Amino acid sequence: MITYGAKAQACLKNDSSKMELKVFDAGNNNNDKYVLFKGQPQKIKLKFIKENIKICNECSHPEVFTHYNEIIDDKLTGGMYVIHYMENLYELTYTRNSDKQNFVFTGSSKPEHCTW
Repeated sequence: MITYGAKAQACLKNDSSKMELKVFDAGNNNNDKYVLFKGQPQKIKLKFIKENIKICNECSHPEVFTHYNEIIDDKLTGGMYVIHYMENLYELTYTRNSDKQNFVFTGSSKPEHCTW
């Protein structure tokens, strides 16, 4: 079992494929993150690209959309991640470069959602 010292920021799952992942802060000061898929031994680095904030006058919190490039073995893969965050809920969309297929993961930052 692999453990990381950092606490997961969010635990997300894809209902159709039953895949699960954890999102971690990279620990640097430039908004990079990394993800760890359940069952995989190696984390995947996400390099920060940009962030968009959507302000809603009727909402209590803004929506945040953060875009990342996927980096494996210190190389850009062309894969893209977009993390959408609003009021403790996360939606992560991963677009695989090889076939442009999207995978959507949802969850929250509540500790009880991190069961592995």
